[in-house]
Amino acid sequence: MAGSLKSTVTSESVANEIIHEWKSPAYNNKVLVLVEGKDDRIFYYKFFNKDFSEIKDCKGCKKVIEVYRILQSKAKFLNITIKDSDFDRINGKPKSGVNFFYSDCHDYEMMCLRNKGTLEKLFANLAIDYDEAIINSVFEDLRYLSFFKWYNYTNHCNFNFRGFKITDKTREQLYDFEYIHGNLSDVSRNCISINKETLNNFINDNADYDLYEITNGHDFITRLIFHIKQKDSSMNNINEEKLKLTLHPCFDINDFEKTDLYCDIKHWETLAGKTILCVS
Repeated sequence: MAGSLKSTVTSESVANEIIHEWKSPAYNNKVLVLVEGKDDRIFYYKFFNKDFSEIKDCKGCKKVIEVYRILQSKAKFLNITIKDSDFDRINGKPKSGVNFFYSDCHDYEMMCLRNKGTLEKLFANLAIDYDEAIINSVFEDLRYLSFFKWYNYTNHCNFNFRGFKITDKTREQLYDFEYIHGNLSDVSRNCISINKETLNNFINDNADYDLYEITNGHDFITRLIFHIKQKDSSMNNINEEKLKLTLHPCFDINDFEKTDLYCDIKHWETLAGKTILCVS
């Protein structure tokens, strides 16, 4: 039953639901801020003035561009969309319009984690000492896998990484091409095989890329938890959801004001004659 209900949630149905909702007087003169999923909505909520804007998620990242395009053609109200950059910005993919914005870094998690003050507050709220060596270890653990994902995305190889858990992997396994390729091939339909030498050439050609741009925030947080547990056994009850809920308030409006995303939306406000952002 749950599966059949889930399958009915299409981009068209999400967009139509929002358009119908905006007919209510409660949304008069409010700007829609569309984000990808529930976590994005919970994160971005505090940066927008609720008197002039309303944040809605489109129930999954795969739908965000489709929902955005439907809204552009059918909606009669102002709306903006915030999407995780993923690999689009570093691949030179242009934004879809003047009211479409990318997060800084790979996604909102990496945008937060790039801010050292946010990291220090995160560790303090977890009641453990901030250790930059842990951050460096996480990046090093994930470097090969991040490039693998970037290559897969760029070349449309169709490997499915969802079932590839990194919490129980050694660094050696995360750098083992045959191990990763074999595990992914078993669960990926219609995937195009990736050649080890071709991947290594891709990594060498792009070695100077910013790791905050190519590292997936979900991967980073999952691996960060792995290292925190290794360092402090009293943290064995921490999971991804708890860490995200701890991370969100550590990145405040003062931090957000320093991002390119904030500056882009401020520019949009000037062009649209609207004020939707909170100010510090």
